[in-house]
Amino acid sequence: MFKRYSENIDYRLNEIVSVGWAHITWKELCCWYEVNNVTKEVWLDIQSRLSEIMQMPPADVGVNIHVIGVNENGFILAKSDYCHLLSTMIDKAAEL
Repeated sequence: MFKRYSENIDYRLNEIVSVGWAHITWKELCCWYEVNNVTKEVWLDIQSRLSEIMQMPPADVGVNIHVIGVNENGFILAKSDYCHLLSTMIDKAAEL
C-alpha cells in the first residue's frame, strides 16, 4: 500500500470516531489495498487500524463496529451505538 493510500484510509476510518460512521466504496478499497477483490487480510487490516484509532483491542472493534448498507457500490462502517432499529426510534420518539 502506498503511503497516500494509507493516509486516505486512516482519514476515512477516523470519521467513524468523529462522526460515528464512514462510507467506503469497493473501488476505493481495492485501489487503496492494490487488490482486485477484498480479502480477509483487508478486513483484518481495517480492524487493526480501527483498534489503533479507537484505542481498543481488535476483538472489541469487531463487536463495536457494524458493516451496513452493503451493496455493489460499497458499504458503511458505523459504531454500534449509532445503529438503531426503526422500532427503537419509534419508541424513543413516543417518549419525546
